[in-house]
Amino acid sequence: MNIPRLTSSNISKADPHYLTYKSLVPTLQRALHQSAHGELLDIGCGNKPYESLMPAAVTKYTGCDIDQSDLGKVDILCPADAIPVPDGQFDTVFSTQVLEHVANHGGMLSEAFRVLKPGGNLVLSCPMYWPLHEEPYDFFRFTKYGLMHLLEERGFRDVEIMPCGGRWAVAGTMFLELLPLRPRLANRLLNPVFDWLDTRKADHSIVLNYVLTARKPA
Repeated sequence: MNIPRLTSSNISKADPHYLTYKSLVPTLQRALHQSAHGELLDIGCGNKPYESLMPAAVTKYTGCDIDQSDLGKVDILCPADAIPVPDGQFDTVFSTQVLEHVANHGGMLSEAFRVLKPGGNLVLSCPMYWPLHEEPYDFFRFTKYGLMHLLEERGFRDVEIMPCGGRWAVAGTMFLELLPLRPRLANRLLNPVFDWLDTRKADHSIVLNYVLTARKPA
């Protein structure tokens, strides 16, 4: 289907999603540098917009997705809950903003566990607040407690969950969505204001996204 996907992790202040990626990208990068190594599978890879963030410890990057992306970056075409690779093939599984689009999200996490080698690591992100997108394939939003439950239920251990963009980032995102034409000038002026407020008055009782890392026991 050659679905248009995000092509880069570089987002300008004029972008309507600036507040999302301002916090998400550096948190993903830290998680990858702490946990990613060896052969890596990106579930729902799209155009592999985060490939440039991979540490040197990642020796091979394979991406799977249900459809080919518009830049032809997908290596394995498959559903996220039925990946045609052997058990224990990868050292790292990576997935960003995909879990909410998989109806059988538990099956996706079970597949991530299955394809990891013993001792392998998972790096994953997903939203708590995000408007409807890629409809009608937008099924879930997740709290940190729900994510912890889902991962531990499937056997993952050492789960660490990191919030990305707190109450003020959510408020800014919602406010900009209410503007009828969403002019780039308003984005450019207001995004830095809400970003500053979010940094100064951190409150993670509601967040835009979570990034998590977890380990498959050796």
